[in-house]
Amino acid sequence: MATEISLFGSPSGLFPGSTTSTTVQAAVTGATNATATDFSNGDGSEVLFELCNHFYDCVASGDATNVTATSTSNAVGSNIVKSYTFNFTCAVDVANLDVVSE
Repeated sequence: MATEISLFGSPSGLFPGSTTSTTVQAAVTGATNATATDFSNGDGSEVLFELCNHFYDCVASGDATNVTATSTSNAVGSNIVKSYTFNFTCAVDVANLDVVSE
């Protein structure tokens, strides 16, 4: 059986301290460096970066067996470019595949 990553578990989990009734904004700002201003300004790139960075930290620090994460940072001119790769192992029931030979 695969090890699961808790969604709301405390102290571990993707969004510790949150519950199913917590708003997305509250869960993200509570677990990352994203701010309410990022949401109100419509700064999707900052929210997305914070989510990717947070997900990477959660996967890299845990013992999940069906997901791995890597991250690289490179200087490009006066910018830092950070790349994330997430790999998921998904179970497939071959008997349920509806594949037609072409």
